[in-house]
Amino acid sequence: MPMLSTFGAGSARAFGMNAFVEVPVPGLIISTCYGSPATVNNINGGPSLTNVNSVATSSLEPSGTGKINSASFNGSNSYLQSTLSSENAIQGTGDFTLSFYAKRDAYTPSYERIFSLSNGTTEISVEDYSTILANSVTVNTGGLAQLTRISVGNIENWFRFTVLRESGTLKVYVGTSLATTQSNSTNFSAFTNFRVGSNNDATRLWDGLIHNFEFNNEIAVVPT
Repeated sequence: MPMLSTFGAGSARAFGMNAFVEVPVPGLIISTCYGSPATVNNINGGPSLTNVNSVATSSLEPSGTGKINSASFNGSNSYLQSTLSSENAIQGTGDFTLSFYAKRDAYTPSYERIFSLSNGTTEISVEDYSTILANSVTVNTGGLAQLTRISVGNIENWFRFTVLRESGTLKVYVGTSLATTQSNSTNFSAFTNFRVGSNNDATRLWDGLIHNFEFNNEIAVVPT
């Protein structure tokens, strides 16, 4: 399996204890939540993100990423959103990757979404699952299945989280460790409502920081 990153081309780079090999990734559509301001760093022609209700810029970031600042979500009404084109959406039952660093600021027991991609009724999402099990997250996969109770250590400290689907297998990494896998062949072509920090109807909103969020409709990041 190739080990790919989305930070450039032609060299290896270490991010803390995580190493990635860097090559061009034409399928990248979103790379955001760092810089100044921290919410507008789309690359490779990705769609524009709308900043809803003032997602802020924080001077905090995880060490070793080489990128400054983070996006700060207030847990009340702020999030980032876009509508994906058919070109940028997940290609049916094909591969995809999402990856980010996150750190929760406050705990509200309502299954807050760090990320969601919806068809209007069901969603692919990553949610804070601490209501059921402290310091854990769940990956929802199109409303058809869940990968639950994935430990991220102390959720109020920075953690890196990566989800990828490769050849019909969903893989979840915490840091560089493969946490869980599941067979998945759901057709996600119609899942185009893209949000960072919220679910589809803005009722479950993340209260915390997100740094270097990446989404790709190919395999783009494999921690090693």
